[in-house]
Amino acid sequence: MQKIITATGVNNVDLAIAKELQSNSNFQVIGAYDKKKDLLLICEKYQPNILIISDALYGNENLTKLLIDIKKSLEDIRIVYLTSPSKDKQVLSDLSLLVDMGIYDIARNKNFTIDFIVNLIKNPKDISYVQDLQLKRENRQENVKFIIDDFYDEKAKRRAKIVICSSIKPGSGKSFLSVNLATGIAKYGKDHPKVCLIEGDLQNLSIGTLLGLEDTKKTLKTAMDKIATIVSKTGELEASPYQIEEVNRFILNCFVPYKHKEIDNLYCLVGSELSFNEVSSIYPSYYAYLIEAIADEFDVIIIDTNSSVSHTTTLPLLEFCDKAYYVINLDFNNIKNNVRYRELLKEIGIAKKVKYVLNEAINKDKSSNLKEDLLFSQENIVDAGFDLVTSIPIIDKSVFLNRLFTGEPIILDKNIDYTEDAKRALLKVCEDVYPCENTSEDKSVGTKKKKGFFR
Repeated sequence: MQKIITATGVNNVDLAIAKELQSNSNFQVIGAYDKKKDLLLICEKYQPNILIISDALYGNENLTKLLIDIKKSLEDIRIVYLTSPSKDKQVLSDLSLLVDMGIYDIARNKNFTIDFIVNLIKNPKDISYVQDLQLKRENRQENVKFIIDDFYDEKAKRRAKIVICSSIKPGSGKSFLSVNLATGIAKYGKDHPKVCLIEGDLQNLSIGTLLGLEDTKKTLKTAMDKIATIVSKTGELEASPYQIEEVNRFILNCFVPYKHKEIDNLYCLVGSELSFNEVSSIYPSYYAYLIEAIADEFDVIIIDTNSSVSHTTTLPLLEFCDKAYYVINLDFNNIKNNVRYRELLKEIGIAKKVKYVLNEAINKDKSSNLKEDLLFSQENIVDAGFDLVTSIPIIDKSVFLNRLFTGEPIILDKNIDYTEDAKRALLKVCEDVYPCENTSEDKSVGTKKKKGFFR
């Protein structure tokens, strides 16, 4: 029996095809899909023998590129392509590329009946059916090279940069770094990147608090509960194309936009209070699915992880990410433990991704108020071989508490002398992740509107 996925883009047509073939023991329609996005993933998952597709399929993706990629991934798949007649040279050139890839069931009609489509399914075509679409070999080679290269370039551009912020000790400032990194890239990132921030520390939920975000319905837990309906503990996907699409839409809807007058491109998946049993019921495979589901929706994904590498999410996210920033401080024991931890990162093959950020650094030129000279300083950390991206100076407690109250990270400060050094240090991390621009802004300082307590 040959398995069929229909993707005509017209629901009634897909249903009619399935109905016409339901009594035929040679064919089985296993699903219908109405969007170009993720169609390759669907085909790779369900391995259909036949794909029925038309120009009516929804999405901005180039259909020729999509069909070429599906054919490259599933060499034995038979693609039945329903399109309209055209004399346009570019359209004919694109169709010739499909012929060159072995796609011969290309029907070009103004109108299609269900009987015609079913007959086409039952009677495979050979190259003679599309002989008029063949181009000279040299033209085909040139066009194929352009199409494939362009496709992979576009895919590389779309795929998000995945960054994690972590530490080996709670309270080091990893969440402080996460929210400043996310808001900084959202505000200063070149070409207005779409940024998301995800709570990955299930035991110390702080992202929502630091950004002033509260939503009892759109949380990490609700997203993970939905993922659990289609992903097993071991990571096996057990769902129909419709279910996958539904879950992916639900996940994106769980991201809460960060509301700020200068930022409209940051979305956050924040935590909610979780019991021990609820934490233990969230598996690494759920996070893997979450990241895969949104990787093409954002330019940058920043994840705030747990401090322990043995935590259910930390190691998988380390393996998944492109870059990892570990927050350290001037505590001698913290550095000593990080030296040992660095060896573990080397053993598991993660060390090359990791860079370090020194938080609460004390500048000798500005430390006249210290009662004693420091015996262990930033120079000692550098001598220990840590790759420091930046050093964030210590921030007065009153400043930290005020930013916590307003939900506005320090990186959004404008012309405030006592936070300028910290802001510049944080911008270095932003620029290490993503190209930034306009970091020197006008120096006018607005009056902040007071908010009521427990708004």
